[in-house]
Amino acid sequence: MTSTSKLSPVEGLRTHLAEALAETAMTILTAYTDTLEQGWMLRGGYLRDCTIPGCHATFDLRAAWTGQAAEPDREPDGWRRSQAAGYLCPQHAQALGGDGTGPHLPTWFYRDHRDKEHGGSVLVCSCGWDAGPIKFRGHGTVLWQVHALEVLEANR
Repeated sequence: MTSTSKLSPVEGLRTHLAEALAETAMTILTAYTDTLEQGWMLRGGYLRDCTIPGCHATFDLRAAWTGQAAEPDREPDGWRRSQAAGYLCPQHAQALGGDGTGPHLPTWFYRDHRDKEHGGSVLVCSCGWDAGPIKFRGHGTVLWQVHALEVLEANR
C-alpha cells in the first residue's frame, strides 16, 4: 500500500481505490490465465476444430503429421484445410467442397491496395459468392462461415 499520510483525503481515497481495483484486476487476470493454462494442458496446441460454427469436431494435427494413432474421434482422415477459412471436418468438407475443388471453397483474392475504390482483399467462394472488399481477414472468414451455414441449411 502507498503511504497516504501526506495526501488529501480525496487523493488518499483515490489511491486506495486504485490499489484495490488493481489487486482485484490482477486476481481476475491470474484466475483467467490459470484457466487458459489448464485448457492448454488439457487440449494442447495440436488440436484443430472445424471452422463451421456449432460443429464440435476436432482432429489431432500431431497425429496427421507424425502418422501416430490419434485418440478416438480425433482422426485426421477426411479433414480439408482451406487457406482462407481454416479446417473443415469430413462431414462439412464433403458437403461444401467434396474432393477439394468445389462448389463452396473460399479463396482470398488480393487487389492493388493503392486503388482506394477497388483495392484491398476480397474473399471469394468457388460458387461465385464474394464477401466484398475486406480490411480485416477475420471479417471475411466470418462472412464466409455465414455463407457456408446458409448453403448447409439449403442442402438439408
